[in-house]
Parts: sequence; structure tokens; C-alpha cells
Amino acid sequence: MNAILKDFKFGFRHWSRNPSGTLVILGTLALVMSATCLILATIKYESKRFMPFPDPNRVVKIWNNSMNGVTDSLPARIYGEGKDQFQTLESIGVSGMTGMQVLMASGLEPASLSVTEVSSTIFDVCATPPY
Repeated sequence: MNAILKDFKFGFRHWSRNPSGTLVILGTLALVMSATCLILATIKYESKRFMPFPDPNRVVKIWNNSMNGVTDSLPARIYGEGKDQFQTLESIGVSGMTGMQVLMASGLEPASLSVTEVSSTIFDVCATPPY
């Protein structure tokens, strides 16, 4: 504790001898912190602005804790067994990658698409009609 007090005294004496340098350092530090806060707030706002949900702050993700560690995939059997138990949630939808690739040809260029399985309730969660 005594060493920390000595360090603060040394720093204060050094800064009091050169106040203009101290002001430049503190001003730069304040500017960098303000710019960082502004950038992070903008990223947070923009990432939620284009989400396909009517109220993105109410969307939650349910994680599955498996023997291999935490994964983000919820097996279909757990969804089927537990969807009636999720009474605090307004609606629940499930989506997951199948690992399948589909090749489609339109014109001269073939296109590769990834296939995603979704539950029928995912459209209610996204407030989007199925196509």
C-alpha cells in the first residue's frame, strides 16, 4: 500500500511540473475514450436496426449444453418436448443448418445455396409470412 501511495505522489509531482503535457495527455485520453464509446454505440444501434424482428430487444437465443461443451444447436427432440414448457416466451422458433448444399442453375451461372431447416413458428417470431 505504501508503494502505491509513493507512485501516486511521484506522478502528481511530475504532472504538476509539466501541466501542459498533462493536459495534452488527458485531452487525448478523453478524446479516444469518447470516440470508442461513439463507435461502439453506433455499431450496437446499426446491428439491431436491420434485424428482421419487430422488436429485437425481446429476442433471446437458447443454448444447448452438450457433453462436448456449449453449442448453439438445439436438437429437434428437445424443442418438441420442451416447447410447451417455455411458457414465459411469447413465441419460439427453431432454425439450424443441415449441412446440405443445393446447386441451382439460372441462366449460365450455377449457384450454390446452403439449406437451413426451420420450424413453422419461426415465421411468427420473425413477423414474416412464409413464401
